[in-house]
Amino acid sequence: VDLDLMVSSNEFSMVGITRPETLAVVNGRVLIAGQTGAKSKIESYAAGKLVASKSMDDGFIITQMVESGGRAFLTGRSSTGSGLEDFFLHCLQVDGSQLKESWSVLTKDLEKSIEIGTSLLPLPDGGVMVGGNFRKSWSLGQSDPLGKLAVFPANGMGEENFDSFLAR
Repeated sequence: VDLDLMVSSNEFSMVGITRPETLAVVNGRVLIAGQTGAKSKIESYAAGKLVASKSMDDGFIITQMVESGGRAFLTGRSSTGSGLEDFFLHCLQVDGSQLKESWSVLTKDLEKSIEIGTSLLPLPDGGVMVGGNFRKSWSLGQSDPLGKLAVFPANGMGEENFDSFLAR
């Protein structure tokens, strides 16, 4: 779909994403996020043409992206090795031909386990609610390493169960 001309076309193709996962429209641009091998990538399109792209570090897997307040929010998980995965939440500014990270949250895995961001809900004030799952206790907070962190305690049921979280 060409949002500028309001027509559909079959002439659109992604440049560097081999497995698309999610998309959002931010400031008139179509953003597509997905995987290319071991890397996650976000591409921005206008009038069906690639205008910007951003790669994330190896091991990041994006599960959802939404627009809120003219920004793109992404959540998912990052693999830290040994089967461990950490939750992430990033905020991107869509600025012409650039995708710039505005901020991200800090997580601390307290018991070496798995935390995954699975859903985002845009809020009227331009923020988001984020939901996900975790297996053992972990902490979540601002990207400032000296900032305060909220602790999410696990229910103590062991490796077979996941708990859920919802945070703003």
